[in-house]
Amino acid sequence: MSDIYPYADENRLAQPHSYMYPPLHGVAFFPAYKASRCAAIDILLAGGIQKKCGLPLGVAHVAKEACSMSDHVTLMPPLSLRTALYDMIAAIEEGTSLVPPPIDVRQETRVRTATVLNALLKAAPEQNGGALAWTAFFLGRFEITKRLYTEYVLPSRKGNGKYDSYGLYIRLALLFGTICFCKEDLRALNALLKLNDLLCSIAKVLRGKEASMACCAIILETACATKLLHRIRDRNARS
Repeated sequence: MSDIYPYADENRLAQPHSYMYPPLHGVAFFPAYKASRCAAIDILLAGGIQKKCGLPLGVAHVAKEACSMSDHVTLMPPLSLRTALYDMIAAIEEGTSLVPPPIDVRQETRVRTATVLNALLKAAPEQNGGALAWTAFFLGRFEITKRLYTEYVLPSRKGNGKYDSYGLYIRLALLFGTICFCKEDLRALNALLKLNDLLCSIAKVLRGKEASMACCAIILETACATKLLHRIRDRNARS
C-alpha cells in the first residue's frame, strides 16, 4: 500500500475514489505511480500466461520499457498499434459492427454497452461523427458515476443492468489508451488514469484475455503519461 499513490490499493469497483482535492507529493508522485502500474502489470501478465493469452505482438514490445523506472518509453507507430488492437478486439465478439448505433434518438432505445465499445475500438483512433459522440458519452458517464452499466437507455442516457462486468472497463480503458497514444487528449488521459486505477485494484482476479487486455491498457497509459512528462520537462527547460 502506498501513501503517495493509494488510488489502486482497494477494490475501486466496490469503493470508487472521489479524486477530490488529492494531496500534492511533488517529484515523489511519478515514481510511486509507475511502481503501482508495474506491480499490476506483473500480476496481469501472470494472469494472462496462466490461460495462455499473451499480449498482441505490437504491444508486447513496449512492456519492458513501460515497466522500467526510466522516463523513456519506445512508442510504436499508430498503425501498428491499431493493427494489434484490432486483432485483439476481433477475437472478443465475432460479427461486431464497425459502426456504432445512432446516439441521437427520440424513441426509447436500449443499447448494449459492450457492442458499442467493440465498434468504437475497431474505429479508433480515426474517430468522427457518431464515434466521437459515443466516446464523449462514455467518458462523461464514467467520470460522473465511476461505473459502466451493461446497457444504457436513450435518450435519457440512464444506466441499466449490472455494473460489475470487468470487460466493459477494460474495453473503455483500451479505447482511451488508443486515443491518447495516437494524439494528445488530456480529458481521455484523465479518465484513463481512473479506469486503470480500477483495473489495477482488481488485477488479481483477472485471467486470460481480460488480464492481457487490461495489461495492454495500462501499458498504453504508462507510455502516454511518460510522453506527457517529457513534454512538460522540455517546456520547463526552455523557459
